[in-house]
Amino acid sequence: MTGQTWIISIISVVFIVFTASAATIHIPGDYPTFQAAVDAAQPGDTILVADGVYSGSGNFDISCYKDLTFKSENGPANCTIDPQQFGRAIDLYNSDAAVHLEGFTYRNCRYVSPMGRAVGGAIHGNNELTLDSCIFYNNTVEVGSGEDNAGGGAVYLANRVTNCVFYENTASADTYSYGGALASVTHIENCTFLNNNAEVD
Repeated sequence: MTGQTWIISIISVVFIVFTASAATIHIPGDYPTFQAAVDAAQPGDTILVADGVYSGSGNFDISCYKDLTFKSENGPANCTIDPQQFGRAIDLYNSDAAVHLEGFTYRNCRYVSPMGRAVGGAIHGNNELTLDSCIFYNNTVEVGSGEDNAGGGAVYLANRVTNCVFYENTASADTYSYGGALASVTHIENCTFLNNNAEVD
């Protein structure tokens, strides 16, 4: 075996092993909640979510420290994450995972800090987060009182946001607020913004 053939063979084996290791995990077919699916997943996996409205424990305030793709089966009109004002959808604070979210509606997410600073009503992201074809409706980030600021009523911190709709999201604080829909996003493309507000009480 020549040196060149040996190198090609090694590359092929590595590619096959990598490809075989990526799996698709189904919610709720394989695991009943988002957090259960995340905990079971391996980096590089795809979490495919069936139609429905997802609320309750395990379906919001999700933490993720793995490179994962989350996709709905049939788009945002058919798949909704609704924490019912009890928390965020997903929190990537202190995570450097490359997470991709595609085809979801996020509604009624809410993050509240009693004082100081609050960001990301629906999603507190990171510099690797990408969002595609999602709808964000009626999400809120707010701070209670004092010298405070709030930003990113729906999303705070992402690398890329494409083909998304943001409407009636709010950032609210006593002193300073910014980004009624989103804040600290590097690339925004083909998105729609309607009636989002940054409010000072």
